[in-house]
Amino acid sequence: MINDEILNEFLNIQDSCDQDFLAKIDSTRDRILSYDKSIVNNITDMDDALVHSGRFTITIDNTEFQCLFCNGSSNCLVVSYNGARPQKSFLKDPDYNTPIFPRWSYYPLNDGCFLSIDDPMFKLYPDLSLGWYYGDHESCFIHSTLKIVKLVCDKKSIDVKNVTFFSSSGGGYAALFAACSFPYSLSISINPQIYIQNFPYASNFQDITSIDLSAYDNLHRNDLFYKLTFESKSKHLILVNVTCSHDYLNQLKPLADKYGVTLRYGLNHINNVLIWLYEACGAPHAHTSFETKYIYVAIDHIANQFKVNPTFDAEFFQKFVIFLNECWRDIYSYKKLSLLKDNIISKDIIFLNNGVLDIKSGSCIYNNSIDISKNHRRYNHISFDLLESNSLFEIVICGVSPSIDRFSLGFYDCSVNDMIKLFEIKINDSSEHTLCFITGENIKNVVLCIYAGLAGITQNKELHIQSLKIYKKLIKEL
Repeated sequence: MINDEILNEFLNIQDSCDQDFLAKIDSTRDRILSYDKSIVNNITDMDDALVHSGRFTITIDNTEFQCLFCNGSSNCLVVSYNGARPQKSFLKDPDYNTPIFPRWSYYPLNDGCFLSIDDPMFKLYPDLSLGWYYGDHESCFIHSTLKIVKLVCDKKSIDVKNVTFFSSSGGGYAALFAACSFPYSLSISINPQIYIQNFPYASNFQDITSIDLSAYDNLHRNDLFYKLTFESKSKHLILVNVTCSHDYLNQLKPLADKYGVTLRYGLNHINNVLIWLYEACGAPHAHTSFETKYIYVAIDHIANQFKVNPTFDAEFFQKFVIFLNECWRDIYSYKKLSLLKDNIISKDIIFLNNGVLDIKSGSCIYNNSIDISKNHRRYNHISFDLLESNSLFEIVICGVSPSIDRFSLGFYDCSVNDMIKLFEIKINDSSEHTLCFITGENIKNVVLCIYAGLAGITQNKELHIQSLKIYKKLIKEL
């Protein structure tokens, strides 16, 4: 449940002569929404973590699970699963295997406890970038995680009916599956895989694990309709971005067809499932146009109303959800507009209109062909650690292979594990693609990446560039 103290803090802010009104609002926001980063670095045992918050490792069913726990004050527990491994895993060290704890910084918003469990599939299969906590042919890691959840509930005296499984994408799949197997709980999943065999990464998953996700599975891991309909005693809120064809057409529509319903924009109530359709254009991808912390507050409220109210009326919330959808759409529209602007400052890099300055008289610091062969990685790319401070750069790309219709050029900040700028370049009759940008002082740990297709969905894509040239001039030389 949402922490009411947050709203009360804001409601108690009053204008007065002794302090600036705006400063009061800002300081309140900073105080109540701040989170303790040291929790992630507090590696301890389970009993200590459940008291002081921190990371712990536990072995269940002969498998080691990495967990993060954040304490709360109420008799509730939010459980978070991770989805795909972030790009940093493949950037410089293919064996990079730091645990992933998505949305852990949300814990100040909840008055309950928070538990995040990393996917052990990544350790079992180092080349895997999405594992769905699958396990093997006979056993499922999600079932093992539920033993951890039950253990935490016992130790913290949390009623198992007050457990919410919340995540997105591959983690959203795990949240749905977990709630189906954990009676009277609640799941909130955003853009989840419902039929994992329909997801583009399924073939890569089979190549690495030798597990065919389309084959019959006695645990029904490839048929969540069966789990939702015949095995679940829980409630489920599924949010899907209609802009993403992978999520809407390949995942949600088959589920709706099974239910025999026609979906509408906003809320759709079907038995123990509440489907929420929203639209967000994506920045940079529609699939990852997830909620903000504040949208999460509204999502959590509606989900819990759906859970506790046997006569839940979706129409009562429909207009509010439509309004919230439009706010959600605006957030990502502005983000996309920011990404598409010709001249924009990202971190400490200014991107210029192509051809604004001709610096080919400067130093050519790279001149070679590029070959990126097919593999199973979602971020199949080559990276260049060539950027220097206070310089003007021009990238010139000629002779791109016609095997794909577009490729991506991105600027990735290794220090924060995030893409700070991404360009999608369509391959057409143009013989030359150029990009100009100026770097400032603070570009340490930023690398240039070229992807074989759209970053994030490069599985089994290849890219050949006949000529890649990178020119550089120090700003003082201009």
